[in-house]
Amino acid sequence: MSLALGSLGMPGLTALYGLEEVCKIQPGETVLVSAAAGAVGAMVGQICKIKGCKVVGSAGGDDKVAYLKELGFDQAFNYKTVPSLEEALKKASPEGYDCYFENVGGPFFTAALKNMKPGGRIAVCGEIATYRCWPYN
Repeated sequence: MSLALGSLGMPGLTALYGLEEVCKIQPGETVLVSAAAGAVGAMVGQICKIKGCKVVGSAGGDDKVAYLKELGFDQAFNYKTVPSLEEALKKASPEGYDCYFENVGGPFFTAALKNMKPGGRIAVCGEIATYRCWPYN
């Protein structure tokens, strides 16, 4: 059961497909990952490092940011405590992003778009900021 929920299951396969088939990452590229401490995001970051990419991740807590650093992310920040998402993204990678692995949507997606390099690619995996659960919608 644990394999199905880990790197050999849905999270790992989702990360690998998004990076290799959608983003077509190449060594030396810079990849942005939202919700990077989640099951898929954490896999994305590790695969990026194995493939020779610079990887920047965002998470919603200082403990999650520490976890991203343990995983080898080059830059990580708490999106809940930065004054400006756009500025935080620019500071983490002033040259911009070649690929964005999208997990959240909403204002983060807008800020990420403004920091993409020309010809950058985006793998849309999730839009958690826009989900509503019945009967609460």
